[in-house]
Amino acid sequence: NRSVDTRMDASGEQPKSSTALSTKVHQLLLEDHDACDPKLEHLLRELSKHRANECWHKQGSFKHHLFQTWRILYIWDQSTAVCRCGLFHSAYSNSYVNLAIYKPDVERNVVTESVGESAEELIHKFCVIPRHNLIFDHLLPLYPGNKIPAEGLSLPHIRNKEVLIHLSPYMLKLCLILTMADICDQYFGWQDNLFKNVDGTFDFAESDSTSLWPGDCRPGLWMSRLSHMGALAHACEQIQTPESEADKAQFGEAPLPPVFNGCTTVLDKANETKARDLYWDVTCHKVQRAKHSEAEKDLNEAVALNPFVAEPHVLLAQIALCKQVEGEANQEETEEAAAQRFALAEKHSLAALRIFSDWGISWDKRMSWEGWMSWTRVLLEMARGKRAWPKSSFAILGFGMVL
Repeated sequence: NRSVDTRMDASGEQPKSSTALSTKVHQLLLEDHDACDPKLEHLLRELSKHRANECWHKQGSFKHHLFQTWRILYIWDQSTAVCRCGLFHSAYSNSYVNLAIYKPDVERNVVTESVGESAEELIHKFCVIPRHNLIFDHLLPLYPGNKIPAEGLSLPHIRNKEVLIHLSPYMLKLCLILTMADICDQYFGWQDNLFKNVDGTFDFAESDSTSLWPGDCRPGLWMSRLSHMGALAHACEQIQTPESEADKAQFGEAPLPPVFNGCTTVLDKANETKARDLYWDVTCHKVQRAKHSEAEKDLNEAVALNPFVAEPHVLLAQIALCKQVEGEANQEETEEAAAQRFALAEKHSLAALRIFSDWGISWDKRMSWEGWMSWTRVLLEMARGKRAWPKSSFAILGFGMVL
């Protein structure tokens, strides 16, 4: 259960400051990599040895992106082979990027020694299929009918068109899940400018190659399209064939991601766009207390339009807490009203933590996932402790706790 905190204190009881974090999420926040995968630290060192940490990649380094893709897959309960594929998913270069930190078809044995045979085979396959063509030309056009071919699909090798690579329905599901993790980690508003994605269509149909990086860093409009991928992955899971079962036996379980209600709900692109714009307007123009009433209205609308993002809930939690500042008399707030306000802040904090824990990445990438998680836990503790918001700005700078 992702919403249950399984940590225990010395007495064997759950701590009173429990913030509903799953064991995996807590391991990641503690950077307890050995508990996640005993080989993870070794694999990260291998990526650094091959200078992945020196390569630019969208919003950081290539190594940063590879690790965060692994983290998302780990939170999504993917098998060790699938998670390690996420960590090395572009290691031989692929149809999207020319970042071959290992020589394809030459250093496969080196990668195998590091990640294992099953993971390496998956990495290699993921690197040599025409992934953009597979996802955007073959699979996404099947939505909304979601009629996945039971026999799977065959596509040409990206470097040898005469070689066909066959993908069973299980492998199609894996490609969709890996692509979802890949996209949700790296996409933000700059790519929308780059491909003129103004309405969430997310089809890479237009281009503005001169768009200045990093742009204004607003959240990108990728989520509706990912919900379609999730729906297609759900359809793939319904198809049981001997080939799929053999692939599953080799590469491990690939459960559907928890996002979009377990990939059963689709987000309308117009709702996504409006929710993003409401949120962005608040963060740019309505952060001061005098504007909090307007901000609260806009953020509640954003949450209703797109319930799959956490950040509007975080702001709503802080707004609820800020309605009573330490040392200020509020004659209008009764004891009952104060209790309701703290309950509202707790509700939004818990909602945000659940959504952050489902994604393993932030939507508003101006702050890291870890930063958003830590701030939200501070707000939750304030709500549960029924603490007035500090009057001193230095007190805000001093926030922080070990939970």
